[in-house]
Amino acid sequence: MTKSPNQDIHLPSPIRKRLWLLVLSRGSIALGGLLLLGIIVGIWRLWTFVQTELTPLAQQSLTTTLNRPVKLGRVTQFSLTGVEFGASAIPATPTDPDRATVEVVEVNFNLLQLIFNRHLKLDVTLVNPDIYIQQDDQGRWVSTNIVSSGEGGVIKTDLDKLWFRDAKLTLMPQNRGAGGQGGKGEYPTSNSALAKQQLSANKTQHLPVGFSQLNGSAQLLANNQLIRFDVGGQADSGGSISIQGETRSKVLAGNFQLRAQNFLAEDITRLIKLPLSLQAGRANGDLLVRLTPGQRTLLFGSAAVQGVTLQIPKVPQLLSDSQGNLRFQGTELQLNNINTNYGKIPLVATGIIDTQAGFKLAARVNAVSLANAQETLKVKLPVLIAGQVQASLQITGSIKEPILSGSVATIQTARIDKVDFDRISSKFELVTSSSLITLKDIQGKAKVGGEITGAGTIQLGKTPRLDLNFAAKNVPGDAIAKVYQTTPAFQIGNVSATAQLIGAPTNVQTVVQFQAPNGTYPGTGEVAIAPNRTVSFRNVALNVSGGTVRATGSYVNQRWQAVAIASGVKLEPFVDKSQVQNVSLAGAQFNGRLILSGSTAPFEIATIRTDGAGVQIGGGIVAVSNVQLQDQGFSAQLVANGVRLGQILKQSPPALNNPLAGTFQIAGNRDNFSLKTLRGSGEGSLAIGGGTVTAKNIQVANGVYQAQVQAKNVPVQQLTTLPKQFQGALN
Repeated sequence: MTKSPNQDIHLPSPIRKRLWLLVLSRGSIALGGLLLLGIIVGIWRLWTFVQTELTPLAQQSLTTTLNRPVKLGRVTQFSLTGVEFGASAIPATPTDPDRATVEVVEVNFNLLQLIFNRHLKLDVTLVNPDIYIQQDDQGRWVSTNIVSSGEGGVIKTDLDKLWFRDAKLTLMPQNRGAGGQGGKGEYPTSNSALAKQQLSANKTQHLPVGFSQLNGSAQLLANNQLIRFDVGGQADSGGSISIQGETRSKVLAGNFQLRAQNFLAEDITRLIKLPLSLQAGRANGDLLVRLTPGQRTLLFGSAAVQGVTLQIPKVPQLLSDSQGNLRFQGTELQLNNINTNYGKIPLVATGIIDTQAGFKLAARVNAVSLANAQETLKVKLPVLIAGQVQASLQITGSIKEPILSGSVATIQTARIDKVDFDRISSKFELVTSSSLITLKDIQGKAKVGGEITGAGTIQLGKTPRLDLNFAAKNVPGDAIAKVYQTTPAFQIGNVSATAQLIGAPTNVQTVVQFQAPNGTYPGTGEVAIAPNRTVSFRNVALNVSGGTVRATGSYVNQRWQAVAIASGVKLEPFVDKSQVQNVSLAGAQFNGRLILSGSTAPFEIATIRTDGAGVQIGGGIVAVSNVQLQDQGFSAQLVANGVRLGQILKQSPPALNNPLAGTFQIAGNRDNFSLKTLRGSGEGSLAIGGGTVTAKNIQVANGVYQAQVQAKNVPVQQLTTLPKQFQGALN
C-alpha cells in the first residue's frame, strides 16, 4: 500500500495550542484597538453633536413645536442622558406680547433612542423662568398653536414634557373698557357715582396678576394636540393657587381644576370673567373651569369669600365686606346667605346670578337707619327723616337691566320732619335702566293719630325728580299744631288731606288740599310749601259763626300773614255775655276784608288792617278802620250810620230806637273785654222826629260816659215818656 503525503505531516498537540494562542492574542489587540477607536470617535461625535448640533436642533424643535421663536443659551453641562443650557428666552413677537426668560434649561433625552431610532424625545425643565402672558382681545390667555409632531429631518425631535421649577408668572388681563363685566354700555351713565366706581374698577382690573414659586409640568399628548398640566405656587398678592387640567391646543378647549387658598378676590375677577366683579377681600375656592370654543365659559364648584367687595352689574352701589359661600353651576353663580353691605345698608343675600337667565336674588335687611338708607339710595327729600327700618329685597331681570324691588317697614318710632310715626311701610321698585324708583302702597300711622297712605316715583341720576302723592285721614290737627309749637285759640279738629310733592330734590313744591270738618271753624283749603319752607295758604274757606271767611296767606320762620274776606260772620259767639249783660248782639254780623299778621310761637295776631270792613248791627252799619293792637290792648275807629241803639241796649229809652250816626275811637283789653273796661271818645247825632240830638266830646271810661248834648227841634214826647200836656219841640 502506498502512503499519502499528508500522513507524513502530523504536528504534535502542544505545538498546535501555542500556535492558536499566538494568533488569537494578536487579533484581540487589533480588535480592542478598533473598539477603543470607535468609542473615542463616538465620544468625539457626541461631543461635537452636543456642542454644535444639539443646540440648534433643540432650538429648532422647540421653535417648530411652540410655533414661536425660541433662543437657547450655550451648553453649560451635558451627560449621556441630558444637557443643560444657559440663559434662554422666548421673545415677544409683533403679534404676540407673551414672552419668557429662563436662567437654566435642563433637557433630558434617551441616548439609545437617539442612536438607534434617530428620535430625540425632549424632557425640558425650565429653572427660574420669568414668564409674561397677556390676555388677547378674545379673552384668550394662550393663543399659541402647538404644531403636531412630524418626521422632520435626519433626526426627529419631539417635546414630550415641560417642567417648571421656581417660576415667576405675570398675567396681564385685557382692558375691558367702560362696559365692565357685561360689555359696553352696561352701566347707566346717568349715575355719576356708579360711573366713578366702575372707572376705578376698570383701572384696577387692568393691573397685572403675579405669581412666584411656581412648580409643575405640562405634557404634550395626542401628537402635540393635547396638553395636560399641573402647576401650583404662590400669588404675589398673597395666598396659594394650583391648577390641574388639560386643553386642546388648536381649539383652546379644555377643563381646568382651579384651587385657591386665601386668594385675593380682585385677582379672580381679573383672570376669570364672572357675572359680577370681585373687589378687595380674600377667597378660598375649588372650581372646575370648562372652556368650549364659541361658547361661554362654564364654572362649577364653590368658593368662600371673606371681606370681599362685590360689584353687581348696573346695581348702583357696591356690596362691601361680603362674607359667605358662593357656588358656581355652569352659567349660574349662587349666593348662599352672603352677609354684606349695600352701601350703608347691611343685608343677607341669597339667590342666583345667571349670565344667561339674569338675576334671581333675594335679600333681607334686619335693621338700618333711614339716614343711611337715604344716603345709600342717593335720595334727597325735602324733609328730614329719622328712624330704623327693616326690608326684604329682590333683584330680578336680565344682566343688562336688573330690577330691584321689595318692601320696607319701620321697626320702631320714626320721624318725618317733626311728626313721629308708630309705623311706616312701603313697597318699592328700582328700574336700573331708567334709574327710576317707584313707591307703592305707602302706609303710615302717626303717633298722635291718623293714617297716611301714598305712592309715587323718584327719578335718580343727573336730573333727579320727585313725584309723590299722599292722602291723610283723621289726623288730629290740634296735636299736629302743638308739634309745630302752634297753639291757636280755636279747635282745628281732625283733618283729612291730600298732598303732592313734585320737582327736583332741591326745589320740591308741596301742595296740600285739606278738609277740617269738625273744628271750631270747619273749612277747606290748600297749602303750598316752597323749597325755602315758605308756606302759602290758598283757597281757604272757613265756616265762622254762621258766616264764611275766605282767606289767603303765608307762613315762614314762625311768622304769618293773611288776607281774609268775611261774609255774614256773627259777632255774638265771640263776646263773653257775662261782660256785656245789657247788650244784645243778636243779628250783628261782620263783613269785609281784613289784612292780618302775627306769629305762631305762641299764636297771636300782631296787626290788623281793614278794607271795607264793617258790622251790620241795630239796623245800620258800623264801619271799622284804623285797628291797632299792642300787647293785650286794642284800639279802632268806628263810623256808625243808621244804627239804632235801642236794638242793641236791652234797657234803653225810646229815643235810642232812632238811627244814630257818628264817629268813635274805642280802646280796650282783648283778654278782659267789657263795657267797664271799654274806653271811647267821639261824637254822634241821633235823628228824632224830624229833629236832631247831637252829642260832642263823648267820653266813655270805667262804665261811665259823659258828653255835651245839643237838641234841635226834637219832639219831647219822643225823648222819653211824658204826660200829654208836655208837648212841643226841644231846642
